[in-house]
Amino acid sequence: MRQIVHRNAFTLIEVLVVLIILSILAAMVTTAVSGVRTTAREARTKRIISVVDSVISEHYEQLRYRPLPVEIPDLYNFSPSGGVIGYEVLSDETARVRLMMLRDMQRMELPDRFTDITNQPALIAAAANRVKEVGGEIVASRADKAERQLFRVAWYDTTQSAENIPAKLSAYRSRLSGRQTVEHQGAECLYMILSTSFVGGQPAIGAIPDSNIGDTDDDGMMEVLDGWGQPLQFVRWPVGFTPSVSGVPPNIDFELSMDVERPDDFDLFRSDYAYVAAKGPAWATDAKNQNTDATNPNAKHRPWSMKPLIFSSGEDEESGIALNPGDQVGLPNATFAYTASDWNWPVDTAHYGVEAAGRGSDPLPYVDPYLRRFIELNGDGKRLPGELLGNSPAQWNQSSEQATDNLTNYQLQVSP
Repeated sequence: MRQIVHRNAFTLIEVLVVLIILSILAAMVTTAVSGVRTTAREARTKRIISVVDSVISEHYEQLRYRPLPVEIPDLYNFSPSGGVIGYEVLSDETARVRLMMLRDMQRMELPDRFTDITNQPALIAAAANRVKEVGGEIVASRADKAERQLFRVAWYDTTQSAENIPAKLSAYRSRLSGRQTVEHQGAECLYMILSTSFVGGQPAIGAIPDSNIGDTDDDGMMEVLDGWGQPLQFVRWPVGFTPSVSGVPPNIDFELSMDVERPDDFDLFRSDYAYVAAKGPAWATDAKNQNTDATNPNAKHRPWSMKPLIFSSGEDEESGIALNPGDQVGLPNATFAYTASDWNWPVDTAHYGVEAAGRGSDPLPYVDPYLRRFIELNGDGKRLPGELLGNSPAQWNQSSEQATDNLTNYQLQVSP
């Protein structure tokens, strides 16, 4: 009789099949867990961005109605001569000076770079009209702009110590480590803003989990981190984050960008020089400053409303967009300063219109969120904050892919 042998082991094929099945199951579990982790990190990042955005937005709104009395200290020491018995500052000039002050205050109270903190307040210039006594009558010189006198206007006394500056600016300066680097200065500025702000009587920074606060570049300055442990990005004036126009690469999610046809919320009286200045020769051919208004196609683009941009680079840790004026592939400009003398406005009709009369000939400080002077001097090839990096379609496509997973406060406004 033939004996039947019973096997007590698996064949090689059976073992391989089991291993394949286990590998597939492990991959499915890993993918599921990874997806859950990614979703959790995204949700955590959105909550952090929402907290930061609420604090920044509150500051931004408060600045719109901040009382800023325009004072010209020189007038208090006025000595009559040549028939001039005094000066008057007209309402349009007062509105213009207030606008300049508000923009400079935004720079100092909502810094997105260290030069916003280390630089002094801008020495704004105001033109006053002479008031004369002629034949026993008081005569104003409003109609003769050449009769104007230029005065420096500041909210601090330049003859006193450097401590006599806006309180917020002083608070930020006291928090600088002395060895801060520009690598993650946006996130570090966000931390300073939150640590000096209060919500419901409590420090705003308390709403950020401890695990999302760190010092990734070891420069002694704390940063606000996203769900992946990377510093958040902050651009106060994302002038490049706008819909596509001729000659300019489009942004990712440009439908979430600002409306360039909506006037600047801080310029209620339309006192920006763009409303009165002649068309500058360099601005005329620059796509970023073209006006899309068909009724006035040759005019520069009027200043539009901008909201601060707060975002995370997402899982790939690549934002794909410029953080600084002049950013290109391999050309960072993180030390850009809005108050640098390079960006002073020339006193001519191209920049000031007829308002240039009586203002002298030296270029004057003008803190400009729209970087018009920067564009004029550097051309269209330089990237602006919020704009896609690169100078060619291939580079823009690469930057567009990198920006696809960015999480921004603009997106939260559309789909909270």
